[in-house]
Amino acid sequence: MPHWYQPSWPDWRRRLYWYLFRNPLQNFRAYVIGVNDRNYEVIGRAPVMTVQRNDLRPEETGWQWSVTKLAVLRLPFVSYSELR
Repeated sequence: MPHWYQPSWPDWRRRLYWYLFRNPLQNFRAYVIGVNDRNYEVIGRAPVMTVQRNDLRPEETGWQWSVTKLAVLRLPFVSYSELR
């Protein structure tokens, strides 16, 4: 856990938020569960497999969106980023 993360909080609370809440959700956001073994198509703002626009080089800001299309199911994805 970084020293800059909520330094005014007690250590137990910082650990709870960082390890229990933040990290599992942070790791989960990069995966689409239940799609990898199926035929699917992804449409959206290019490059469509980008999660956050500020991960691109050069960095960009704004909305990233995509839709994963299965046979009859549509799975939307939306994220917003600002420059760091």
